[in-house]
Amino acid sequence: MAMKQGQTSRDDTAQSTDERGGRRKALPIETIRQAYNGQWVLVKTTAFDDMHYPARGKLLAHSPDRIEIHQAFEREMHAKARGTMGNFYIFFAQPLLTSGPEFEKAASKAVEQIRQAMARKRASGSR
Repeated sequence: MAMKQGQTSRDDTAQSTDERGGRRKALPIETIRQAYNGQWVLVKTTAFDDMHYPARGKLLAHSPDRIEIHQAFEREMHAKARGTMGNFYIFFAQPLLTSGPEFEKAASKAVEQIRQAMARKRASGSR
């Protein structure tokens, strides 16, 4: 979800991407998604695609704990409350499914997992 407010500041709870406090480089959202797979991410959006979705941003914080990311966002808002407004993007980094072969592969895998679970349940005598 994209949120507006504040700008970057150092984050002490969730992992900050630049421990030296230097400038952070804007990266493609897909690069961030791949690098922090399985974690919650806070990004200051620097560019949007043609559909107005975040396309590039500066990674501010990442953590497996969603609450830590929301706390980092709150700190960002308070740190720059009187400063430059910006766009923030909080998301759970995981691969995005697309249509076609990638989707069919994921759907087939899910169906197979369901079949295996049902077979285990029948084998154990559960209803």
